[in-house]
This record gives sequence, structure tokens and C-alpha cells, in this order.
Amino acid sequence: MNDGPLTGANSGLRIYTAAELAESVPEMEWLITGWWPLGSHGPLSGPKKVMKSYMALAEAIAVASDKPYLGNSEWTVPEALGVIYFAAEGGVSLTQRRLQRIARDVYDIKDIKDLPLIVLPEIAPFGPKFDEYLDDGVSALGVSVGLVIVDSVYNYHPPEKNVSVSNLYSRGQMFGRLSHSVYRIVGPQAVLILLDNFRKTGNDELDLDSISQSGMAEFADSWCLIKHRDDPDVNNGLFYLRAEIGSRQDWPGAGWDIDWDIGAYDIKTRTYSNRIKVNCSPCGRASSGSAGSGIPDQMLTEIWEFAKANDGCSSRLILAGVKGHQNTKSAAIETLERAGRILVDRSAQTHKHHAVPYE
Repeated sequence: MNDGPLTGANSGLRIYTAAELAESVPEMEWLITGWWPLGSHGPLSGPKKVMKSYMALAEAIAVASDKPYLGNSEWTVPEALGVIYFAAEGGVSLTQRRLQRIARDVYDIKDIKDLPLIVLPEIAPFGPKFDEYLDDGVSALGVSVGLVIVDSVYNYHPPEKNVSVSNLYSRGQMFGRLSHSVYRIVGPQAVLILLDNFRKTGNDELDLDSISQSGMAEFADSWCLIKHRDDPDVNNGLFYLRAEIGSRQDWPGAGWDIDWDIGAYDIKTRTYSNRIKVNCSPCGRASSGSAGSGIPDQMLTEIWEFAKANDGCSSRLILAGVKGHQNTKSAAIETLERAGRILVDRSAQTHKHHAVPYE
């Protein structure tokens, strides 16, 4: 009778018996409920300029502070855990400014100095040097680490002579070694998230086939894939995103519309016009009169409030007075008209818009 774990006589590798497989299995645990399972690795991917770094920094703050991710009550953090953020994008100063602003505006955290969060800004290619740097980070943080974020993959990719970006097998082995190193250094509960770009030739769907280069889709245990749901209004800092999150764990995933308003940037004062605002809603869930239109709830509300404050205004005045992409604003006005939230007086040459008060 074997009293210990069963291993093969020839290979020395672990074998699980039917009796072991029949034992009770712990339920899946969450790093962020409904967003990312604990102990799971994968990409946060999308086209360029789709707010990936903002999304990742917001994750870092949520996990370190145990506040709901992006202020969404469905994305709770069961336990505050340490976070290590590899930041090769934009330098330390940019990362500091974004962290401080996201913490203040999204999470109402006025000072981040006591959060279990550290940033590693030096570039150490995946391999022994990266492992050493990660080990240094774990030691410096001094608390249980739950999340490691790498922003972004191409900054840490070894030279092509070592790992070809087009070779599925070499890249897959590289990512496999990376995840094993993270679990060995940080612990089996750790989450590893890699920021990566969609390839230019990828399809318009949010699926793993769109992820850049070889090996990432095969490596992914969980994933968050993002694209622009509508054209961004970059000048005014408005971004309308569609996110698909999924996992190979016991969870089917979900689709979300996530809208960011980071404000217009004033070059002279080097400040933003307003605090960051984020709106999250499940795909297909009607709210605020949108009836599943895909138009940001925040825009619908702002247009309705503008019409209320400027009773009898024309659609041209609404389009000029509310921030956002012109096509989206026009669609929002039509949506509010169909929902009966804005009435239009078409008797005059210039149609007058009247907001209908909510009960």
C-alpha cells in the first residue's frame, strides 16, 4: 500500500489515482469577483489606445485596497493582497500620476502611500533576470502577493534569436516558464496578467484569435479582451469600450460595456478638465433608457439633463453642448426620443427638444 503520493517508477512524475480524483475539490476563488479567478494567468489585450494601462492600474489599486474594481459593486475584492506592477510603458512619473489620479477619482483614496503596491520600472527580459527582479519585488513588498501585472509583453520579450515571436512552440514554452516562475516565487494563489496588443490582421471579434503574435492564446487560462465599442473622442477624453472576460476555470465569463471619461487635457495648465468617471454595464442589460442600445448610459444622462436645463433647445445646440462623438450623440438623442424621455416639437422650423421628467 502506498502511503504517499504516487509517482511513476520510470519517469518519477506524479500520478493521480481514481480514489484521489474522487476527493472533494475546493471551490474556485476570486481575485476580483466576477472578473478574474485567483491563481489564474492570462492577457489583458486589445488594440492600441484602448485604455489597457488604465484598466490594469485600476485593477492594481482595487486588489491592494480591497475596493470594488472600477467602483462596480459586482466586482468585489474578497481580500486585499499585495500587487507588483512591472511598468515599462511611459516611465515612473506617468505611472505615478495615473495611479494617484485613478485612486483619488475612481476609489476615493486620497493617498496611496500605505497600499501594498510596488512598481518595478526596469526592463528585465523574461527569463532568469526577470525572475530575480520579481523575487526582489516580493521581498521588498513584504506581504502576501496576489497580483503581478506586466505592462506590456513586448517590452520584456527576449531577443528574437532566443524566442521567435512567430514560433508558437518557443513562445508557448516561454509563457509556460514565466507562469511557473511566478507561482514558484509568489505562490500558487498568484494572478499573472500580461498586457498585449491585438494583431493588426486580427478579426473584429473579441476572441483569443485576435491576440498579438503566437503562443498567447494557448497560454491564456483567463483573459480580458477589449475593443472600442464606438469611436473614442480623444480630445475630450471619452472612451467607449467593450470587454469580454473569460476563463478555462469553472466560470463562463461575461461581456461588459465600460466607458471612461478621463477629461480633456489642457496643455497650458497640464491638468484635466474633470475627475475620472467610469461607467460599467453588462452587455445587453437595459438601463437609464438605453434599452440595450450600446450607447453609454452617462451620455444618455448628460443629453437628457442638457435638454432639461435648456428647455426648447435644438438638436444642434445639444450636439454642441454635450461632450462626445457626434454620431454617438445623435444616436443618443434618437434613443431618448424613442424612449419618450425627450419630446420633440416639430411645428417650428427648428425642432425644439423638451426633456420629460422622470417619475
